[in-house]
Amino acid sequence: MSGSRLVPIGSQARIFVAAIQATSLLGTVSAAPCNIAETAKLTASDAGRLDNFGIVAIDGDTAVVGAMNAGNSGSFYGAGAAYVFRFDGTNWVLVATLTSSDLARDDEFGARVAIDRRTIVIAAPQDDDGASDSGSAYVFEEPPEGWASAASPITETAKLTASDPGPGDVFGSGLDVSDGTIVVGALNDDDLGSDSGSAYTFEAPSGGWSSVPSPIHETAKLMVPGALASDRFGRSVAVFEGTLAVGADQNGVHPGAVYVFERHVGTWAVTAVLTASDGSSTDNFGISVAVTEDLIAVGAYAQDGNGTNAGAAYVFEKPVGGWVDMTETGKLTASDAVPGDNLGLSVAIRLDGLVAVGAFAANSGRSGFVYLYSRPASGWGDVTESFIVTASDAALNDRFGGSVAISDNHLIVGAVRADHEGGTDAGAAYVYDMSGCTVSICGDGLVSESESCDDSNTFGGDGCSPTCLIEPGFTCTGEPSSCAPANAAPTCGIGILDSVECQGGTTPVELDGTASSDPDVDDVLSYAWMTNCPGGMFNDATSASPTLFVDTSFGCSIACSVDLTVTDGSEASDICSTAITIVDTEAPTLGGVPVDTSLECDAVPSPAPVQVVDGCDSNPALDFTEAVALGLCPQASVITRNWDVSDACGNAASATQVITVVDSTPPVLTGVPDDMVVECDAVPVPPNVTASDNCDQCLPTYFSEVQ
Repeated sequence: MSGSRLVPIGSQARIFVAAIQATSLLGTVSAAPCNIAETAKLTASDAGRLDNFGIVAIDGDTAVVGAMNAGNSGSFYGAGAAYVFRFDGTNWVLVATLTSSDLARDDEFGARVAIDRRTIVIAAPQDDDGASDSGSAYVFEEPPEGWASAASPITETAKLTASDPGPGDVFGSGLDVSDGTIVVGALNDDDLGSDSGSAYTFEAPSGGWSSVPSPIHETAKLMVPGALASDRFGRSVAVFEGTLAVGADQNGVHPGAVYVFERHVGTWAVTAVLTASDGSSTDNFGISVAVTEDLIAVGAYAQDGNGTNAGAAYVFEKPVGGWVDMTETGKLTASDAVPGDNLGLSVAIRLDGLVAVGAFAANSGRSGFVYLYSRPASGWGDVTESFIVTASDAALNDRFGGSVAISDNHLIVGAVRADHEGGTDAGAAYVYDMSGCTVSICGDGLVSESESCDDSNTFGGDGCSPTCLIEPGFTCTGEPSSCAPANAAPTCGIGILDSVECQGGTTPVELDGTASSDPDVDDVLSYAWMTNCPGGMFNDATSASPTLFVDTSFGCSIACSVDLTVTDGSEASDICSTAITIVDTEAPTLGGVPVDTSLECDAVPSPAPVQVVDGCDSNPALDFTEAVALGLCPQASVITRNWDVSDACGNAASATQVITVVDSTPPVLTGVPDDMVVECDAVPVPPNVTASDNCDQCLPTYFSEVQ
């Protein structure tokens, strides 16, 4: 059985963390740059040498600071004290001093502190009530009128002890409170072997802590099957709603572990064991632990990855199906690590996932730093800090960062060995204003500068990726983000056009934009047509398939184009074009050309007027020719009449009429007397008979007489 004294590390209460100076950013880090100032340095009103004031916890605007060696009379065996500070909007004011009703020398009252709303719990791990150094814890409930309304020092509302105290158990080695549940670790309990350790849970009575006589014993005692001697289960504890984490740092005997308990129907049961993938028996993995709903942080202040005792911390993200045995999701180290920094003596998590890790021996003067880690957009991995916090008056061996806590807009860091007018190692706590520092985490439903969406989960395939970036093919709006398939741009399309034949002065061109499409089936497309064709006019420029009228009165062929813009209901659009070629490939037509005929020579007509029609040329060139071929007699012939026409594009046509001229009508004699009977002496002289012919105008006549 060991009765080792505790190194001050502070509370694992739920916290929020900030930073003063940026040191490095890995990828897309969720933390926005913080430019905050130290707003207060808190000390005890009755500070004294070796008090070790600086074990911190905070909730809202109320902070509690333990001084486990207060009242020491110059030695390391003081009884201890705790102090309550309240931020009044401007200053941090000491409103109460807390003590126990049975305070005794060397109790180390204030070695662990925790606060949840109006309840403060103070551990005294060296209290001797049950046995030497068996330990106890004290519950303080804020008076209805506030802490300042009661006369200080205020004594406890209730005292908590183990039902089975043993010498050197150090009940109070770990301490936390959440929603009426108080968890107390006893790292040196021997039930499963020397210093195997245990943890005790206490549930607030229905009538309040004052309704049950003190000391109050545990509701449940937690141990783990298979525990070994020197496991030191209970070295650290953290509780958040229905999840409880208990660290077993194993102090150089075995690699440490953190055990995750979950409450089901009022009973706590182990659901997971968390270990480091590179764990060593000398790492002290589990010396500190913090928990939120989906994240657990574990300190290993003697881890040697960056040199002997440089330290590290590990984060574990809750799997989708719940906590299971696992190794870390990410390992946290310092970018400026050197041997002996002891990074990981204290850890804390803000509810949005920002992690704070104390390194009480860091800095060249070993005054201490607090390192802040924000989840990269790509997820946790092996990362270094986003920011570093240090004290404005940092001094050698202050142990700044031995305890750290945050609530709302305030960061508080303990430095248990800070020197000031109160004396050497009197201790101090530093408070920083966080109001100007925003840090977010993917999955919290708030869209930060490093995120393009946040739908309150870290699943993929729903539009918002596990790293809170909008996935291809989606759009996301609002907080939490609502994601839906993105509005896809339409595709413009125009039906293929062949060459269009000219049709006189105005040629219609039928257009077809129905080849346009949109992947979003619910979108209704709108159309807008434009053209550079001469005199181009649409019958409806907003129709999917309009008619374009082109002026074709001045040329035999035209080359121009049309543009179509299609737009969907979300104003996404596409533009396409097509060429239009208007051609004249058709010859003019001749109308009214008479048919071939055979006519008497006196019936041949003059050439008939013919009609010329052309689709493009309004005045085609017309040429008429006539050829006469004589027949067997002078009055007979063949007349060939030709009409030739051509347009401006060289398209030509011709027509022919053949007239056969005949002479089938005999001449006509005029003046031939009728037959007569006359006396021989009355025979007349032959008359002058003339002849005429429809073809021959110069007919000779011949007279003959026979007696």
